[in-house]
Amino acid sequence: MLYEKIINIYIKKKIKIIKIGLYNNIKNIYKQINNNVNFMFKNNIIYEIKKIFFNIKKKKKINCIGYKLICNFFKKKNNLLNIINKIKIYTKKYVKKQII
Repeated sequence: MLYEKIINIYIKKKIKIIKIGLYNNIKNIYKQINNNVNFMFKNNIIYEIKKIFFNIKKKKKINCIGYKLICNFFKKKNNLLNIINKIKIYTKKYVKKQII
């Protein structure tokens, strides 16, 4: 009986440590996402997508996070700051789904 209690306490502590580790990793991943998205926009990803968007005769569906948002920017439906924030949010949600 005492042995079982000790094991249960040990397991609970291990689970807390794992949860804390995941939380810290997620915080670091979120920082990296913010840095990467900012880096992409500083290095003219808009112009790269603009080349794709305006040079393709038949509009193909490209499934990547933020492509549709940036295309809406070209159609004057969104402003750039909202797009950047939405891309960060969608990327964080995707990462969270993949981890959990």
